[in-house]
This record gives sequence, C-alpha cells and structure tokens, in this order.
Amino acid sequence: MGDIVLLLLAVFGLAAVAETMGELFIAVKIAGGCYLVWLGLRLWRPQAPPVGAAPSASPGLWRSGVGGLVLTLGNPKAILFYAAFLPTFIDVTRLDAGDIGLAVGVVSCVLFLVMSGYCLAAARARRLLQSGRGMRLLNRIAGGLMIGAGVAVATR
Repeated sequence: MGDIVLLLLAVFGLAAVAETMGELFIAVKIAGGCYLVWLGLRLWRPQAPPVGAAPSASPGLWRSGVGGLVLTLGNPKAILFYAAFLPTFIDVTRLDAGDIGLAVGVVSCVLFLVMSGYCLAAARARRLLQSGRGMRLLNRIAGGLMIGAGVAVATR
C-alpha cells in the first residue's frame, strides 16, 4: 500500500514539477541514480554480523499492515526510487486516469511477485544467510545490482 501511495505522489507531483522545472527534473533523476550507487557501494563494505533475536509473538494482521505502510512511507530509498526511476520509463506529463490505473496495477503485481519471491528465497536460504560468508555474498550481489541500476538511472 505504501508503494502505491508513493507511486501516486510521484505521478501527480512529478507531472507538476516536470511541466515547470524540466532542468531540475533531470537533476533529481541524476541525484537519485547517484544515491543508488552510494547505497550499492555501502553494501560492499564489511558489516557487523546480525545479532540473533529471540522470536516474538506475531503483532496481528492490522498492526503488521499499518507498520509496513508507515515503514514504506518513511523510507527515503522508496521515495527516491519513485521520484528518480519513474520518469525514466514514463512520461508523467501525459498520463490519464487509465494510464495511472494501469501503472498501479503493474506495480501491485510486480511488488506481490517480488515480495513472494523474497519470502520463498529467505525461507530456503536461512542457513546460508546466518553465516558471515553468505551475508557478504548477498551484500555484494545486491550492491552490484544497485550500482548498476544507479548508473542506468543517472545516464538514461
């Protein structure tokens, strides 16, 4: 739900910005790409091993959903992703209600599939991710992908 809110804010807010400040729009896109590269480089650095926590009781569906919404809406990476990445693929100045509905549907389906894949992969890779070597490999792969995405966004 948070990603849909951010998508709609980006579509409506960026359309206004694009019409009035085209040059600034390019600078925001480049800054977003540079930020992704910086995040990718941070993942390459050694990090402290995760501290194991005792399992806690499930907070419930409602509380979990609200927590996820607040977390997504407050995530600067998600905000920058939509602000910098969206205009690379969509001309936000030419969208109508049908296009926006289609974008919301595509983002919802993609997010569902990606998050389901993450859940499946995490469940299967639990043992690997508990080792320092496994976490280092995961961080290097994720960092490389973020660096590549950042370069693509900034140069496109």
